[in-house]
Amino acid sequence: MEGRYIYCVAEGGEELSLGGIGIEGTRVYTVAFNGLSAVVHNAPADLPDCRNREKVIDWVVAHQEVVDMAWHMFGTVIPIRFHTVIKEGTEGVKGWLAGNHGELLKKIGLMKGREEYGLQLFWNTDLVAGRLMEGVQALKELKAKGEGGSGAAYMHGQLLQKALKREMEREAVRFFEDIYERVKDLAERIIIEEVKATDSGLQMIMNLSVLLRTERCDDMKEELEIVDRMEGIAVRHTGPWPPYSFVDR
Repeated sequence: MEGRYIYCVAEGGEELSLGGIGIEGTRVYTVAFNGLSAVVHNAPADLPDCRNREKVIDWVVAHQEVVDMAWHMFGTVIPIRFHTVIKEGTEGVKGWLAGNHGELLKKIGLMKGREEYGLQLFWNTDLVAGRLMEGVQALKELKAKGEGGSGAAYMHGQLLQKALKREMEREAVRFFEDIYERVKDLAERIIIEEVKATDSGLQMIMNLSVLLRTERCDDMKEELEIVDRMEGIAVRHTGPWPPYSFVDR
């Protein structure tokens, strides 16, 4: 049975060919129904289960590139989950659009004029720890007591490590709350994502997906520049993208 691999849905009633831009060079085109267009390519109804990690990564990248191109063409798109196939060919796609017509139009309305950004906060743990050691009186006292080679000095050294760890955790929360408050009033929606390990020597302490109205992007960048000027702190934002993180949440 033949199916249609689906990338995204947009408003529009035209049958368009986007060329061989799909996964592994497949021809991508639109299937239109009642004011909606599904961006698809021909595929088997049951996709093969690929266990080759590099190939899957290539497929994911190609999928996102098609969604991005459609986003630039149509202005607003609803991205569809990677590796989704609708059975029964073109008629199956039209039936799917008909069955989900109201929900898809609602989602498109909610995402119009909005863009997704990724926002990460990093810090240099050595610089931040050094600043806390100099600025927090309790840490300064433990550091002084820990100097020397006595058993008491060793004990105070252990207490210092634990106290510094607690203070670093508090400082991370303070930075998180500061940036979150700066962005909250600008954003339509925010999703707190899991922090990730890095190989840059910096530690990620915040990872957000942010949905913004297009005209608020510069306002957000100005707020982030203030934070980025702080010693030991680095802010990274990525985007704009189609609203990958927000269409199903």
